[in-house]
Amino acid sequence: MQYTLNDYNIDFNKVGTAYLFDIDLIERSSYPTFPKLPNHALLKFSSYFKAQGYKIKLVYTAKQIPLLHREGNVYVGSALYSGNLTRFKNRFDKVRKFKRGLSFEQITIGTPVDSMPLEVEGCLCDYTEYAEMLESTDIKLGWWPVNVGFLTRGCYRQCKFCVNRDKKEIVPVNSLDEIYQQPGVRIELLDDNLFAYDKSPELFKEIGQFSKEHGIKFQLRNGLDLRKITPEKLDGLKAAKKAFGSLHCAWDETKNTYIFKNIMAVKKAYGGEVNCYTLCGVNINTDEELYKDLLGLFYRFFCLFKAQIKVIIALFEDDTGNYVNPYWPLYKTIKHAYYMQKASGPSNLKRWTSNANIHLADKVIEILGEHSWLVEERIGDIILDDGLNDKLRIIAKELGVKHREIGVEYNRPGRFVKQ
Repeated sequence: MQYTLNDYNIDFNKVGTAYLFDIDLIERSSYPTFPKLPNHALLKFSSYFKAQGYKIKLVYTAKQIPLLHREGNVYVGSALYSGNLTRFKNRFDKVRKFKRGLSFEQITIGTPVDSMPLEVEGCLCDYTEYAEMLESTDIKLGWWPVNVGFLTRGCYRQCKFCVNRDKKEIVPVNSLDEIYQQPGVRIELLDDNLFAYDKSPELFKEIGQFSKEHGIKFQLRNGLDLRKITPEKLDGLKAAKKAFGSLHCAWDETKNTYIFKNIMAVKKAYGGEVNCYTLCGVNINTDEELYKDLLGLFYRFFCLFKAQIKVIIALFEDDTGNYVNPYWPLYKTIKHAYYMQKASGPSNLKRWTSNANIHLADKVIEILGEHSWLVEERIGDIILDDGLNDKLRIIAKELGVKHREIGVEYNRPGRFVKQ
């Protein structure tokens, strides 16, 4: 469904100030390093309201939230993280309300499940307010300076854990020229599922050419959907090879071992760094479910690591609030121990587990039983083991999945050395 500004109940009869609330920045104390990008929706709202004659006020701290609601002003907020939106609402619930006080209900809120209003989608991003904020404060955005935007919006996969689970199609929305508003700095593409778009081969070729002409790099933040690849898509990646520093993909379900085969095809075609998210902890309620989930996680981990793919462990969080993982501390311990920067040769589970959480490491070892070598042995020793393929094949059989042979030799001498 495409919204219009009429759905936002904004009164345009009087033109005053447009207050733009970056809710993730206001509530940043809960996630100190996020957000790392300016809010894309607010960048476009800034452009739109300026064109209508409004003054723009970017609200990025709690102290800047106006106390009064004034006629003629517009109040628009945007939140990428549902938890921050809840905290933002709680601010207003705790404040004493008075007749002319600004209420939460008077702020138009955008979330990841919303579409951009039709009139605003076509606007170019206005970075002025963010640039002034960053110049005048000690606030930092980790990926600034940057151009952000979407070539396409939407996805048809409807994955239950995704903020785009209600979308049913992928549509084009902007060109590279429209996204490129800050000359000389890279472009962060936020497309929901660019690789699944029918015309993605052409877009990747455009990206490659655009990068060459302007001397800039790109980053595709939401990764490649490798459930369906074609020779044309691989050709598109080849054409964009020099545009991207690295690519991301995901192997979420262990049973889909064809994803590993497709990752190998992408790695061969692209030739650069490929990182892979491995989702785990989806609706786990019993020790038996935990055992199968951890076995699947480490099966994927070592298949990918052996093939020189950087692994990023992703923990499932249900933003609907219907499921809370009873093993959450255990999963957090695993993620800390095997995060991609720490997954070096000498690493194993206990090497990176604090004394306070060592009992959780022991629980993982106990749960894995005969397969506890997956976390007790050092990563380098496991990778150098000539019998690794056979061990992984045994795990695949237990999990009831088809094992894909790891055909890529580990060809970086000295990367792992047995001691």
